[in-house]
Amino acid sequence: MARRAETTDQKGFTLLEVLIAMSILAVGAASILSIFVWALAFHTKRVEDNRLAGVYNHALEHARAKFNEFDPGAVPPGQPLLPPKIVADLTGDVPPDTTDMMILDAWKKYRGFQYAITFEDNDLAVPGASVVVDIEIRGLSGQVDESSHKWFLSRTNAPARERFRSPSMEEREKTEKK
Repeated sequence: MARRAETTDQKGFTLLEVLIAMSILAVGAASILSIFVWALAFHTKRVEDNRLAGVYNHALEHARAKFNEFDPGAVPPGQPLLPPKIVADLTGDVPPDTTDMMILDAWKKYRGFQYAITFEDNDLAVPGASVVVDIEIRGLSGQVDESSHKWFLSRTNAPARERFRSPSMEEREKTEKK
């Protein structure tokens, strides 16, 4: 039997070299995968934030429309000259049972949210000429959005003097003139 000559210049990788290379690749792949997971979570949060901003804009337009169509002259004496609270529940799979087209429009665009609009008197010289609107929104998770959103609305058909003057403002101007 012929014996083979041993050579020391063999080509290839040892098992130890392959294991080290695989562990380096595994660490790199895990790092890249964690970046993708973070990016997906960030994207999901931004999408919900954008939808939340859309709901706020829609709710503000809804408040503006209700305030402008509200007739203070039809309110019985002793009652506040404010529109009633508006509650829009957009969480169902079927449209809400309402005739309010703004709520039906919101249900189509922002399903899964809820919003409540409350009108507060602004203490101006002409009651009912302007209000502070408080908008509270519950997001897709059911939690109330923590940022408080209060808006100042003035009646678009009221004269500018009625919209932007308050008794406290007039008193301040009188004292400054003296």
